[in-house]
Amino acid sequence: TTLSSNQKNLSSIRCFVRQAIDSCRQNLTLVDELIEHIPSTYDRIHQRKVRRSNCIVNIPNTIKGLQYYPSTSVQTE
Repeated sequence: TTLSSNQKNLSSIRCFVRQAIDSCRQNLTLVDELIEHIPSTYDRIHQRKVRRSNCIVNIPNTIKGLQYYPSTSVQTE
């Protein structure tokens, strides 16, 4: 029937969205880890250590908040 077909479509859409959000969350976590491990920059002239430069990651607004959503907030039904 049309109803069960729609339910299947909704289910596959939810599954796709859930996977996309999980993927984005994993990527953001990886970016955070990479930023933490960027070595301190060096002054090439004096070869002395300088403070770590600030790293700013430009994340599009569409996925900016994903890292704040727990997995349980994504509907699984």
